[in-house]
Amino acid sequence: MRFVSSQWQALSAEEKNDWKSKAKQVDRIRPLELGEDERRKYIAKTKKNLMKEISYLENLGCEVAVVMIEPSGNINQHGSNKDVQFLMQNEAVAIKFMEFFDRPAEDKQHTRADVQNLFNEKYSEACGIPGSRVPYKKGGFTVTGLPEGIIFKKPLNYGSDQIKKVMMNAEEIIFHITRERNINDSKLTHDPLASTSVPSDIQNLLSKIIEKELIPEVVSGKYSIEEKDLEVKDLQITEQEFQHLTTRFRKYFTEDGWNSLKGNYESACNHEGYIIPVYTESDKPYWLFYYPGKISNLLSLEPNAEVWGYWLNQTKEQWQYELIFSNKKMSINAINIISVQENGSSEPILLRRKIVLKRRSQVVVCQSFHDRVIACLENYGYV
Repeated sequence: MRFVSSQWQALSAEEKNDWKSKAKQVDRIRPLELGEDERRKYIAKTKKNLMKEISYLENLGCEVAVVMIEPSGNINQHGSNKDVQFLMQNEAVAIKFMEFFDRPAEDKQHTRADVQNLFNEKYSEACGIPGSRVPYKKGGFTVTGLPEGIIFKKPLNYGSDQIKKVMMNAEEIIFHITRERNINDSKLTHDPLASTSVPSDIQNLLSKIIEKELIPEVVSGKYSIEEKDLEVKDLQITEQEFQHLTTRFRKYFTEDGWNSLKGNYESACNHEGYIIPVYTESDKPYWLFYYPGKISNLLSLEPNAEVWGYWLNQTKEQWQYELIFSNKKMSINAINIISVQENGSSEPILLRRKIVLKRRSQVVVCQSFHDRVIACLENYGYV
């Protein structure tokens, strides 16, 4: 550096100005000439600066909402606290924004699986049982709020245009239960398995995928599991249990029933993101923890294992939480996850959610989920 300094001082004023001009040209970024990796780097850097400016405007009393599509087709939503909440509660805003630009990746943003998840969530809210799946063939419900010209049917039968319209109208869609279902049926004195000789391991596994009343007829060979029998269960089975179904219990399914089970299992395996109720000795009965991984990892945990993720903090609004996000993940002990004892095994109470990992991301928890957690804690004698 001393050598460079001496050489610089030896230059004339005209030569120095010439080099300064060349330096400015090199320093000037030409976005169109950047490679893919360099572009991603500058986008990330500029997004950080954008968040700083948004925070500054928020401190000045402004409300700011930003919807941005990256070259990859990914959509990002940023803003002040209330505006992020508005964007997350009004998904149609982002969808319409994408449609305006008519990007090739647009069709990938919403698929039949997204519509299926939407319908399952709406049905769960209507019947008050988290994790329920829509019983398309059994019925017992009506649906309102669908876009004009679209009738309710299995998402598999929707085209791409219909999928877009359904997702844009997500907030208006409501399920109405027309046939009452007693959620305490399994606690009645009559147990359809009580008088049968069905082995406990078969009972435990089949009860995770079909209604309990069907098990004796299935095992005896009088009935085969059909597609419609699997639509009321949100699968929470391990890879080992699925292998048992593939080998030992494959004979219990029709072809359509097996294909449906396989599709549901693969969908559950690929999903990442679950809200977990955690027992604490604080003044609150429980806290909520967000685990961004797959369910297969949760179901195979040992009691002393650590679960990495993020805490959720309750806002002033009832049932509404926000993510406590930091670059460093936090952890809980698996033994503190609130679980229910069913069929001789412990099953964690989960709420399937995909939360954007950023500060102040909002999530709404249905009251039925809360009631189920409290009922479990009461059963254990903790509350």
